[in-house]
Amino acid sequence: MQGISQYTIDEKAARAKAHADYIAHPNYPYAVSEAKSRGFRHATLDEINRSAEGKGNCSDLYSWKGGLWVKEPDAKSGDKTLKS
Repeated sequence: MQGISQYTIDEKAARAKAHADYIAHPNYPYAVSEAKSRGFRHATLDEINRSAEGKGNCSDLYSWKGGLWVKEPDAKSGDKTLKS
């Protein structure tokens, strides 16, 4: 069994702060709306942590406009990319 190091705890806290800061930004609702129209949703903190920690069964994360996004499987939008 692998132990938890202080580095792991600090990295997880840093991700939580970055996530909270990102969703608190005034432009966040606009990014969410644009991403949704392209078939994406903002990644949850749990999804971000699972990916960063290399745990299995993670969603694919896409970096766009300073955040991490998840492709919705049933998206029917025309443009399936998150290009600026």
